[in-house]
Amino acid sequence: MNEFLIIRLNSNPDLADWVAVDQAGTVIAGPFNGRLADAAATAAGRRVIALVPARDVLRTNIRVPLSNRGKLRQILPFALEDLLAEDIESLHFAAGQRSSEGTVPVAVVHNDKVAEWKDRCRSAGLDLAALYADSDAIGDIPSTATLLIEQNGPDPGAILRDPDGETSVIDLPQLEFMLDLWLARRQPSGDEEETPTPINLQVYCASQTGEELDPLWDKLRAATNMLDIKLLSGGALPHLARHIVAQPGINLLQGKFARRSNIAAYLPEWRVAVALLVALGVVSMGINFVELRAMNQQVARLDSEIEAAFRYAFPDVNTIRDPRAQMESLLRARGQATGQSRDIPFLDTLQAVAKAVTSQKDAKLDSLNFRSGLMELRLQAPGVETLDRIQQQVTEESGLNAEIQSASASGDRVDGRIRIKRPSQ
Repeated sequence: MNEFLIIRLNSNPDLADWVAVDQAGTVIAGPFNGRLADAAATAAGRRVIALVPARDVLRTNIRVPLSNRGKLRQILPFALEDLLAEDIESLHFAAGQRSSEGTVPVAVVHNDKVAEWKDRCRSAGLDLAALYADSDAIGDIPSTATLLIEQNGPDPGAILRDPDGETSVIDLPQLEFMLDLWLARRQPSGDEEETPTPINLQVYCASQTGEELDPLWDKLRAATNMLDIKLLSGGALPHLARHIVAQPGINLLQGKFARRSNIAAYLPEWRVAVALLVALGVVSMGINFVELRAMNQQVARLDSEIEAAFRYAFPDVNTIRDPRAQMESLLRARGQATGQSRDIPFLDTLQAVAKAVTSQKDAKLDSLNFRSGLMELRLQAPGVETLDRIQQQVTEESGLNAEIQSASASGDRVDGRIRIKRPSQ
């Protein structure tokens, strides 16, 4: 999916804001505001991401030597237990990517909250791919703190994000006071040798909010090294959507809340197709089994015919291991002993005969005689037509001359005799 539907949930369970963006964060449709169920109409073909209020999610960092994410999630509750006032059993811990300094960003939220957010989206017909705190979407600028101010909407307030990822949610009446505390915390401790860290602040706010806070901006300019104020004419959501697509934060859908495969939901629609596919597989296996069995029977019959021919030609050999190799060895020895040519055509003739005989069902070789390049076969066949097909196959496929010498009826079968010789003979 190259498009995203970014939904911002708030304290009102019946309402939400949403916008559709592409992979670069460019707005495709929206932003919209209304019932959460109305957002489902724009979700087709898009990856659904939900942003939840930062005031419900604690963000911190921890240094843990483990790199295995499964084990990391297991020890996070105990590593942070002393920093939390609530029972860790009621809390959900999600980990981000380890930084180059070796610290791991962590998000902590109540189990009930995550379950509520998932249920709200599920009830509206939305399949969540990811769930982030909206503080993860305000932007991450190196060595720069980010401040998002929202005066309107169901949850007015401000979010301050430090360069290290820690966030603070501020109510608008306490905004100036909280910024004073933040600035004081960033000042040097008084050690003359300590080099002060530059204080850079990036502010995002609506145009009308920016004008009302001009006195605060003047105060911040005097206390910071850099103050940049950007006005969001289209509201905060397009800005948040662009950043969460480009720089995802900590996905809260981890561990027991991790997204599960929804393949089971599509099984009823594909039941017939799956059944037909299984049936096709069974039939294919059955056909292969039958063909393999027929081939094995044919090979066994051919081996039997070869062994019979071998025993007829060499009755003094007791043990047969490799008929072809033994036959070549015996023929070579006999040829050398009698001074005959080593180019004895027996094997080629036998190969042609074996192929022709085994290709005819119910044909049986009774005896074989080979002398001076002539081979005579005595066979039993269902009819004269079978003898004729054997004679034709030997002639056409091997180039040998095959002639039916005789054919006589014996009960319901025919006893035949075929003579085979080389064309030059």
